[in-house]
Parts: sequence; C-alpha cells; structure tokens
Amino acid sequence: MREELLDAAEELFAERGFEKTSVRDITNHLGVRLAAVNYHFDSKLNLLIEMIHRRAGSL
Repeated sequence: MREELLDAAEELFAERGFEKTSVRDITNHLGVRLAAVNYHFDSKLNLLIEMIHRRAGSL
C-alpha cells in the first residue's frame, strides 16, 4: 500500500501541484481510507518527502 500511495501522490502532484492536491484526493484516487496515509506517512508533507527520497534514490 505504501508504494501505491507514493505512486498516486506523484501522479496527482504532477497534475495538480502539491498545494492543490489533498490527502483525500490521493486516497480517493486509490479507493482507500484516509487512515492509510496517516498510518504510512503521518502527513501529506511526509508523503512528499518520502516521494522525493524515492525519486532521488533512483538517480
């Protein structure tokens, strides 16, 4: 689930931007509960940080 959340966040942030994408947008995109983001990342900002770390690791 963690990777799916990162993938969805990356897609939606690219389309709408970080500020215009809510955690609810991300979870609705996947059809999961809001608690999934809270469980894996605690916040939208931490989700963004993990997404950046994942991208940086692939360089």
